[in-house]
Amino acid sequence: MGRQLAWHPDGNLVALALSCNRVKIFDIAEGELIQLYQVHSSPENDVAFHPGGNFLVTGGDDDKITLLDLLEGRPIYTR
Repeated sequence: MGRQLAWHPDGNLVALALSCNRVKIFDIAEGELIQLYQVHSSPENDVAFHPGGNFLVTGGDDDKITLLDLLEGRPIYTR
């Protein structure tokens, strides 16, 4: 189940924070899942794209935030 969503600055992508501890990024124009992350040990609370569009911040019930590099497809910072 989705808990939060964020639109990419270009309007073609959407990120969904899910209660199953995952973040999914969909290409709306193509109608397909393009990236999937499981970076928290508890349900995701929030997602937000950086205005430049290359990074995504996630927050979870585990009281951590994670910065994802979308070009490399990996987390680059967790606190």
